[in-house]
Amino acid sequence: SDKDITFTSGTSGGTGLVYDATLGTDGTYSGEVAYFGTSTSTNQGRLYQLQTGGGWAYADADTVAGSSGLLAVALGTNSDDGMLLRGFIRDSDYSAIDGVAGGKLYVNTTTSNNSFTADIPTGSGDIVRIVGYVTTANSKTIYFCPDNTFIELA
Repeated sequence: SDKDITFTSGTSGGTGLVYDATLGTDGTYSGEVAYFGTSTSTNQGRLYQLQTGGGWAYADADTVAGSSGLLAVALGTNSDDGMLLRGFIRDSDYSAIDGVAGGKLYVNTTTSNNSFTADIPTGSGDIVRIVGYVTTANSKTIYFCPDNTFIELA
């Protein structure tokens, strides 16, 4: 469509910009996309953190090491498919996030679900880090824009 703009630098070793005005189906996204890091098996729509060895692992608010680094959302079944660094993304699992329009999203302490939560982590040692916003209550679309700051709870 005339509203779709795509700038990419290929599928490895770079970043790109993708603009999709519709976000009409699961897995659609619009934003800054990374194509770097060691090839890693991923689950589309889940939150990952770049590891020191170059691979990607689920983000986890239970530890500083699991949630304080570079975060991205997987765009496919492998990190080579792209990792969304910032932007909008639609995924059917996001409708389960119990949030209100404009509500903050945080890194979750449970990595087996969608890795996002509208609930502030509360456990001792948990990390509180805002990673995005709900666009519409019970929506399948979120705005992913991870803050660089975080708080470790005592």
